[in-house]
Amino acid sequence: LSPRPPKRIVLIDLDPHVLKVAQLNIETVCYERIEQHGVEIEYLEGDAAVVLANVNGQHAGGRFDYVIGCIPQVPAGADVLWDDQHMAHEYDEGAHGSFPDWGLGLIHDVQRSAKALLKSRGRTVFVHSGRVPSKVRGQLHRQLRLGVSRTLVDEMVAHCPSTPLRYLFGQTEPLLFADRNGSEPLSPEIAEQVRKEAYEAEPTITDCGVYHRVLVLETVPSP
Repeated sequence: LSPRPPKRIVLIDLDPHVLKVAQLNIETVCYERIEQHGVEIEYLEGDAAVVLANVNGQHAGGRFDYVIGCIPQVPAGADVLWDDQHMAHEYDEGAHGSFPDWGLGLIHDVQRSAKALLKSRGRTVFVHSGRVPSKVRGQLHRQLRLGVSRTLVDEMVAHCPSTPLRYLFGQTEPLLFADRNGSEPLSPEIAEQVRKEAYEAEPTITDCGVYHRVLVLETVPSP
């Protein structure tokens, strides 16, 4: 892909406040470069899967080199999404029903819509939770007919203390750890006990002593 500056950048978010902050940052920090290169920037509010599908319908000839996203991967009811701006963490499970046991419904639908917008050599780049077993992530990509071309990031992060881990009970693949180096695996059952005790003792805690990987994966359409 060409290293030249992009002609067009489209930013999408469900939360209008996030879009306003992004616009303020871009116009404050990048104004001169945007003007110099004539970059067109568009801000679109709404469910990313729906917005991308509409972009595809309205701009049949407009294709993208990259579609990049950090998509919520915790399912929740639509009625709670606006509480305390949890949208960065949760998504409407009623609207996105694929892979319901793994929190992959929204990312599935966004990547499906994104794939239709790619140029012939275009790629998608998305953040994936390492709490999802590799075989399930593989099923997701096979269903979307996408192949992982590169792992751009593989880092350990603290597990969100308010997110239960019971859905992982019985999994034997090392997904959860007691340290940031990933050298001390925890079974999901023990990790849930550690998480629950820490969260109940201090609901505002940000590190409950359980860690998991976060991956940034580049994918390309596969035959």
